Amino acid sequence: MEQATRDVIIFPGTGSFGSEFQPIVRTLRPKAQVLRYPWRYGQDDDVTSSFHDAAMSCLPRLRDMQEKGPILFGHSFGAYIAYALATALEKTTCRIGGLIVVGANAPHVLDGAALLPRSPEEIEAYWAMVDPSLFERIPDPEWKDVLIDTSRKELNLLSDFHAPDFGRLHCPIFAASGDRDPLVTKNGLDGWDEYTTEGVKSRRFSGGHTDLLATDEFITWVKRITYH
Repeated sequence: MEQATRDVIIFPGTGSFGSEFQPIVRTLRPKAQVLRYPWRYGQDDDVTSSFHDAAMSCLPRLRDMQEKGPILFGHSFGAYIAYALATALEKTTCRIGGLIVVGANAPHVLDGAALLPRSPEEIEAYWAMVDPSLFERIPDPEWKDVLIDTSRKELNLLSDFHAPDFGRLHCPIFAASGDRDPLVTKNGLDGWDEYTTEGVKSRRFSGGHTDLLATDEFITWVKRITYH
């Protein structure tokens, strides 16, 4: 298959630092990169006073790609950050090549009240449902604490997300999830059609919320999008 022709910026899910994207980054290199959220790296807490402010804090990291028609790729929480940034970039006349959203229902399906900050025990139970083997893959207890705390903060941010604040896109949306993902429904995927004038193409893959990201079928699908 030919090499990817568009830059792909990947936005990780809540609590994730991007290791699950290694297979897709290797496949798309040098065109793909995982964005580092500013609020995770010692910057002022005011950056994350709202979902809008958190999303817009990522804009400076995208300036070099604004003229290249990049594809924004968001997984779970990252899908909503990517969507918000795509609308902001389009308002600056930047052409977006497409938005890929994975493991995320359309914004109007979100129940913000259910995403308020949780106790560490509730966060652990949440991850046990979404990715049952997650904590088994974390050898260091300190990293488990970091993941739980980051998840709590970002779920709280997501409860402040209001899609009407951002509007409709003018680029295609590609929506996907695993067929065993407990967080996403087919209607939730198809509902992304309301957030673009260019239509949505949705697809369900074999896999769960996170493990589908490393499957050959999913990676091939993404690669085809990068030169559409």
